[in-house]
Amino acid sequence: MIDVVVAVIQRADGGVLIAQRQVHQDMAGLYEFPGGKREAGESLAQALVRELQEEVGITPTHHHFLMEIPWHYAHKSVCLHVFQVTDWQGDPQGVEGQTVQWLSVDALRQDQFPVANAQIIEYLHANR
Repeated sequence: MIDVVVAVIQRADGGVLIAQRQVHQDMAGLYEFPGGKREAGESLAQALVRELQEEVGITPTHHHFLMEIPWHYAHKSVCLHVFQVTDWQGDPQGVEGQTVQWLSVDALRQDQFPVANAQIIEYLHANR
């Protein structure tokens, strides 16, 4: 199983940062919450900081654990370790060339994300 850290980066006005998966990536064209695979020897918090610096150019300064989602796709198994990030340093941008945008929780639709993200979107809708 692949450990993946996932960040729900949320502004004070409720906007959530999402990124579009690129053409060369698995599940290309779908949206995702920023994050990525934990490397050997990293804690989840260390992986979260590294991935957000690499992907969207920010350093989280306030975050807390939300949930863990084990998921089995036909081609791989992942365990999403989901954190909510409410404060950070830097201006979020698509460092790796990916399109990023801020959306309201109401605009997040499950069919636009990999299916493993459904629980995250349900949580955000229930807790807005």
